[in-house]
Amino acid sequence: MRLFFVTGLMAATMLTPASASAADIAPNLNQNGSAITADLTGKVALQRDGRGERRANRGNRGNGNRDARRANRGNREARQANRGNRDARRAGRAENRNNRGRADVLTEGDRAEMRQQRRATSQRNGNANRNVSRSRADVGRSNRQARRNVAQRSDRRSDRRANARGDRNRDGRVDRRFDRNRDGRIDRRFDRNNNGRVDRRVDRNRDGRIDRRYRDNRRAVARGDRNRDGRVDRRFDRNRDGRIDRRFDRNRDGRVDRRVDRNRDGRIDRRYRDNRRYGYRDGRRGYKKWNRSWRNDRRYNWRKYRKANRHYYSPGRYYSPYRNHSYRRWNIGIYLGSSFYGSRYWINDPWRYRLPPAYGGHRWVRYYGDVLLIDTYDGRVVDVIYDFFY
Repeated sequence: MRLFFVTGLMAATMLTPASASAADIAPNLNQNGSAITADLTGKVALQRDGRGERRANRGNRGNGNRDARRANRGNREARQANRGNRDARRAGRAENRNNRGRADVLTEGDRAEMRQQRRATSQRNGNANRNVSRSRADVGRSNRQARRNVAQRSDRRSDRRANARGDRNRDGRVDRRFDRNRDGRIDRRFDRNNNGRVDRRVDRNRDGRIDRRYRDNRRAVARGDRNRDGRVDRRFDRNRDGRIDRRFDRNRDGRVDRRVDRNRDGRIDRRYRDNRRYGYRDGRRGYKKWNRSWRNDRRYNWRKYRKANRHYYSPGRYYSPYRNHSYRRWNIGIYLGSSFYGSRYWINDPWRYRLPPAYGGHRWVRYYGDVLLIDTYDGRVVDVIYDFFY
């Protein structure tokens, strides 16, 4: 019961406003038409006003929209005009760029020509830069070459100085070619002025070698031909036989002995002349004079020894150095030509014949059956034994 009551109450509560509204409307419908018309007119008017307002609002909105659209269209046209103006300005700028410095518009050929000119200009600039680089490189090479030349000249000067000192290998010692006697000094024949330098006549090009012409001159001088005319000079060929006299060529090699001409200048050395002038002839200057008292020495009793050894004293036939020469009895003090005391006539073993040894520039020689002691410096007969050989 209680549930039914609560349900009914809730339904009454919910249906009450609707009922009231229906009650309000029902009386109005039962009244006269004027009242109804008035009520309707007022409401309708209100509704009409609302609709008119809405229409006005819609018209206003439409008009505003249309005006706005028209304004927008005008703005679009202005913008399009602006765009046209911008295009015109761009075209003008392009035309100005194309026409810069020219009266007419560039063509494709003109552009190609300009490109060719730009290439040529860039090529010239590149060539100029390369030329500058090459010139700098050439300057650098020339400077390096100049430094090398200076260093080479310095080396050549050092070499010439070393060669002038006779030290071609630059070991601090005089070369053997210029120091034959091994005394650490240049020989006098190569240093005539005694200044410690090889004479220019010996080594003109300063290369440390003896010049060929100097060697040739030395050879000619050694052959006794100082003027190089193919004949022995008179100073070395007193007997005019075309050969160097024996006094100047003891070993018979066709060359003037070094004891006579040490510096090979074609002149007889002064000390040789002094020795010849003062030495062994009078016993001065340490030269031992020949002593003939050997005959009283029993060791040299050749006569007794010859009786027991006759075969030693039979050397065979004697051949004269000259075809038409015949035997002569030479005495002490005469001078013989060098051909008479050549090496073919020497008695190299005088002890075998019980003869005293020769010294002081003397030499025992055979002359037919006689034995002569000859001074080989000038060919003077110092001692003689007649009929010595069979």
